[in-house]
Amino acid sequence: MIIDPGRTGCTVWFINKSKMQSINGTPEECVDRIVKYAIKNVLDKESGLSEKVQLCKIRLDTSGCVGKLYADIFRDKGIEFDAVKIVMDVI
Repeated sequence: MIIDPGRTGCTVWFINKSKMQSINGTPEECVDRIVKYAIKNVLDKESGLSEKVQLCKIRLDTSGCVGKLYADIFRDKGIEFDAVKIVMDVI
């Protein structure tokens, strides 16, 4: 998935499904919605601990202040992503 962040929402492109979706909200709200889709908690039956499993690769447009804010939020949540500078170059 490729994420093009904005102040009042973001656009998400799903590469394998050739779809896009606009998400409205603050950067924190947008990241929370993306995390619900892209991350799954899996319970390890032996240890009883829950582990985060990333279901898809995230590419985040980090150009500009808003992109850097999204990157900080993803890092705070422990979500891995690839930083790209211009979304249109990777589509």
